[in-house]
Amino acid sequence: MDSTYKTNKYNMPLFEIVGFTSTERTYNVGFAWLTNEKEDNFIWALQQLRSLVRNEGSLPKVILTDRDTALMNAVGQVFPTSAAMVCRVHVQKNVGSKIKELLKVREGEDVEKEIVWANLEKAFMHLLYSDTVDVYGDRLMEFRELYKHMHMCNYTTNRVESAHGVLKKSLEDSSGDLVKGWEAIHHMLGLQITEVQTQFGQSMSVEEHRYRDVRLYSLLPFKVSRAALDYIYQEAKRVDNVGMDSKKCGCLMRVNYRLPCACLIAKKLRHNQPIRLDEVYIHWKRMCFNVEEGGGDVQEDYSCTAEWEAIKERLKTSDEVKLKEGCLIPKTNAQWKRHAAEHTKDWQTYFMDRQKEFEELMSIERGDVSTVGVGSEDNPTTID
Repeated sequence: MDSTYKTNKYNMPLFEIVGFTSTERTYNVGFAWLTNEKEDNFIWALQQLRSLVRNEGSLPKVILTDRDTALMNAVGQVFPTSAAMVCRVHVQKNVGSKIKELLKVREGEDVEKEIVWANLEKAFMHLLYSDTVDVYGDRLMEFRELYKHMHMCNYTTNRVESAHGVLKKSLEDSSGDLVKGWEAIHHMLGLQITEVQTQFGQSMSVEEHRYRDVRLYSLLPFKVSRAALDYIYQEAKRVDNVGMDSKKCGCLMRVNYRLPCACLIAKKLRHNQPIRLDEVYIHWKRMCFNVEEGGGDVQEDYSCTAEWEAIKERLKTSDEVKLKEGCLIPKTNAQWKRHAAEHTKDWQTYFMDRQKEFEELMSIERGDVSTVGVGSEDNPTTID
């Protein structure tokens, strides 16, 4: 989760939420234009997100943010059961600033600043990239919690920041109104769905040569993503070094990715057993849209036709744009006709007036002293 800027002429930040598929393809979960980045606005946006989750089992296990206190507090309130992680890059920057403070304290001593900086930075990176939980704990017990979360190699906000770049290419114009922005996002999501479906199709129809006729992988092709298979394949290379010793293994693959780790793979190889589907986390087995959480065996039918038709029907009958209570942005106007519900078509004049009032109020908010007449500071606009 992160906000991006310069997406509209009102200078409203665009809050973007992304996730990633079993094929490790980034996809957009939701967008929200906010008047500002205060805690109540983040809470509202996250509440709208939570309202779309159909069951508690589908709530995010881990939420990654930058060091934005308002957003972090909002995440804790709306998703109290989700593990909150802070972007590692932002942590490193924070450590860097603390190191500079330490260097100021050490001025006057016979220690070169460059040497102190290099030693402290090396020690911190040594801590972050510890090989096992035990080693990590020996280096610094306070940071041990990091290894208890299933982050799946997502420990920076790079994924959402990359999504910002893709989004801005679609927007093209940073001074457009919210209607243009919504239409660009709508078009971008259509292309995104096609790309995601293509990758799902590859995982369900293509078997790589390295997995053929290998008993260890015999139950996995076409039922788990190719990305998951590659993680397992790379982890299996560690078997010769760690064997079945869990201490040597560290089991980070099992903890961070919920995939078989080297020591488990070693046991499988010793007894000539395949990796079972229930030993792979459900995220890596999702290869179609709208799969509900559930117990029992994994479904053998991976056709997504029914799910896709259900999604299209849902989009026809639901409000795609949600507004915070009291927000002055209209749900529809003349330009939004084709996106509006049937019963709102006769509201055109009323909402055009509301749109004008909104633009005037935003002008005042920006301190545009040239604004005169209705909506100016001398004659403020009132909203019934």
